[in-house]
Amino acid sequence: PRTQVYEAERERDGRRVVAKVFELGDESVEARVAHEFRLLQDLDVAGVVKAIDVERAGRQIVLILESVPGHNLAQLAGGQAMAVDEFLPRAISMAEVLGRIHGRRVIHRDIKPSNILVEDGSDRVVFADFGISVLFEDERWYVGDAELLEGTLPYISPEQTGRTKREVDFRSDLYSLGATFYEL
Repeated sequence: PRTQVYEAERERDGRRVVAKVFELGDESVEARVAHEFRLLQDLDVAGVVKAIDVERAGRQIVLILESVPGHNLAQLAGGQAMAVDEFLPRAISMAEVLGRIHGRRVIHRDIKPSNILVEDGSDRVVFADFGISVLFEDERWYVGDAELLEGTLPYISPEQTGRTKREVDFRSDLYSLGATFYEL
């Protein structure tokens, strides 16, 4: 689905938020946004962006998320390798957050530098964009159809491509995290 992301201030309380705006084309878009909202509400662990609300606005549905003051890892790295002393604390934090996510039986399926935020003035990392994430018990299918390819190609595991006939599980996220580490 076509999505635009805005940083905004909520009128009712002045809180800084991120608004992910989706164009409603068919009912699958609304179901997907509702799924991401419920998953984030249920996940509620440190290092994962918090879901605040879902609102409809005409032919659009808006997912309201907490705003994390900072930048994503792709912006911070700027296409250059990070210094080891800058990379290691963040890498450890990413692994810890991913461990908490997996501890709640969630598979992210789209880990990449632009989906990992770093809070200004700290090494605190926050995982974002859970749009294609699933609960592990729901993930009992083989991806064999190229039309089902989800994720970002340079970071997805071989099993996510459907070419290996293996189930997508937690190891897929570890593969994507490794690809992210390699890029950084």
